[in-house]
Amino acid sequence: MNQSANHRLPEVDVELLLEGSYPYVTGGVSSWVHWLIEGLPHIRFGLTHFAAKRDKEPQIKYQLPGNVLFLQNIYLHDAIFLPPGIPDKNWSEHRFYHELYRLHKEPRKNRFGNFGDLLQHLSEIRTLSSLKDLFFNRQSFALLTGLYNQSSPESSFIDFFWTWRFMHLPLVQLLQARRSPARLCHAICTGYAGFYGALRKATEGVPLLLTEHGIYTRERNIEITQADWIHSEKHAEHLVRKAHGTFKRLWLNFFEALGLYTYQMADRIITLYDGNRKAQLLFGAEAARIDIIPNGINLDRFLDLRSNVPPDPIAFRVGFVGRIVSIKDIKTLLKAAQLVLLRVPKASFWLIGPLDEEPEYSLEVQQMASDLQIDHKVHFLGRQNVLEYYPKLDVVVLTSISEGQPLSILEAMAAGVPNVATDVGGCRELLYGRESEDRILGPCGVITNLRSPMQTAEGIFEICLNPKKWEHMANAGKIRVKAYYRQSEVVARYKRLYERFMSKTPAISPSLHDLAKVRNADQLKGGI
Repeated sequence: MNQSANHRLPEVDVELLLEGSYPYVTGGVSSWVHWLIEGLPHIRFGLTHFAAKRDKEPQIKYQLPGNVLFLQNIYLHDAIFLPPGIPDKNWSEHRFYHELYRLHKEPRKNRFGNFGDLLQHLSEIRTLSSLKDLFFNRQSFALLTGLYNQSSPESSFIDFFWTWRFMHLPLVQLLQARRSPARLCHAICTGYAGFYGALRKATEGVPLLLTEHGIYTRERNIEITQADWIHSEKHAEHLVRKAHGTFKRLWLNFFEALGLYTYQMADRIITLYDGNRKAQLLFGAEAARIDIIPNGINLDRFLDLRSNVPPDPIAFRVGFVGRIVSIKDIKTLLKAAQLVLLRVPKASFWLIGPLDEEPEYSLEVQQMASDLQIDHKVHFLGRQNVLEYYPKLDVVVLTSISEGQPLSILEAMAAGVPNVATDVGGCRELLYGRESEDRILGPCGVITNLRSPMQTAEGIFEICLNPKKWEHMANAGKIRVKAYYRQSEVVARYKRLYERFMSKTPAISPSLHDLAKVRNADQLKGGI
């Protein structure tokens, strides 16, 4: 049976806080989490995963290592039980309302202010009647109507009301979530997962590490800007623009505030490369707290998979390794494929990665391949063992609009396959080098602008039609990954960080060996 809401979670050394990723979603971040856990077998891990709602029983995509002692799921938008009760008389006078009003009324002025004051007040709520009061008392309604009149009086109040409710109720879920006796919390993003770790730091003193692969706040900005699920009025063109901006602005301010609070509370902030560090500084992180620990891979698995034979210039093979999702911009890849096939008809494109994470988008791009009349040359292979495919590929292409430091590029480099990638995340320093001595090695691929099928096609031609350049890039990639991106070094650095902060909260439970019996199939299905 599932863990009940009252079931006490076992003590762990490190509680990983995950949002929309491991162990339910495959991809770079999830792969990173999995090998980090496997690489530290003496550390007792717990997993707390945050998802939108409980539609159906989630499917675990990984075989959880033996040092994972629990997995609990927190569903942010499940129905929240707030029983009737006597309102907390002090609650209506709480500074929470003043701070919340300031946040939304003057977001730019206060974005780098002490938003922690507001969330500290929220973390002090101890009774369900107070939680109910937060959303249903007169002062709460007055705050809401005041913000509505100040920011968007032309739009529908009903839509404003439900946007506000949908935005803030997940915080109540976090306040009611079971908390493990963890010695350290390690959040793998900001957002709700980071906020949960920040609450634990504020209320219990549990040390908090934060690792950002992509910058969560920036990625939410992209998502919200492009979103069609955020309501906008439609009765007049100027009102469309006004309301559209209002509701999106509320969401943008909200996620920026969650990120800032997590930065304020984290003991250390880890990122993958200097570009991410600069973005973190922009969103309010303190430079003194930031460490750069790049991604790494298991060289034994990938090194020299591809023989050092240049591609056939009239029948080369182009690969994509990743999830078939919109942020990977598969449509630009398909447009580039059409351009390549016009010039090299015998070329082929192999797209390796899951098709079920954004099913509608997956169907769209497969239909697009058919519409472009290239479906006989573009193969959607789904999940595959990439070790079997890197030896067959001549170049790997990544057309993403947002990335951290893609493991697929590192894998291709180690395997001896050059890359074409958009200028996002850490792609430029992976392909061209990070420091002067690294750059001396030369490029191991080609960087392009976003959403540029022409540049992507030209990058493929530059690599696949020039045997000497292909060979030089293949060799440069192998040397670079061996010198700077070893998984063993990454694991060692996290081991040192874990030990440093766990020493502040000594273990009180038995050893991992003694607790092995705790980990069973029932306890790895927990949720609230």
